[in-house]
Amino acid sequence: MRLAPKGYSLRACRLGRRLSQTLRPTPGFTRFSEKYADPRQPGSYVELVRRRTRTKVHTSKLLARVDQELKDLREKHECLWGQYNLNRKLYKHFDKTKDEKLEEFAKEKAKLTEALDSEQAQNRILSEELVRQTRSHEGRDGEASHPLSQGLRPLGSGGAGETHTA
Repeated sequence: MRLAPKGYSLRACRLGRRLSQTLRPTPGFTRFSEKYADPRQPGSYVELVRRRTRTKVHTSKLLARVDQELKDLREKHECLWGQYNLNRKLYKHFDKTKDEKLEEFAKEKAKLTEALDSEQAQNRILSEELVRQTRSHEGRDGEASHPLSQGLRPLGSGGAGETHTA
């Protein structure tokens, strides 16, 4: 009587029998392994992995596009922020220059106003001096030099533009 099949030792047969006795698949495990091992089954593990891979590939493309858009937006933000800072500095400089020019203009205006007032005062003094000198000349020459003192009427008072003697 042979205990082991042809080509197998008795020890291997006993070990194989023990393994098959101890690792007998349960009916639930058999269905589970059939379901998830068959790639054509809709709920199989292979299909699950394929679906997950497709999702990852699709989302990785989306993420790459979103990352690129984010990078572009950050570049635009940095550019606009730089322009904003440059404009702010420029306007600050313009305001400072404008204030300096306004102060300079106000000082120049004050100088010109003072010079004009001084010149007007000098003109007033000179005109008073001229009036005084003219009166003093008239006083020395007497009343003979004055046309009214000679009896002549001023133009336009006697008629057709002639001066008449009295």
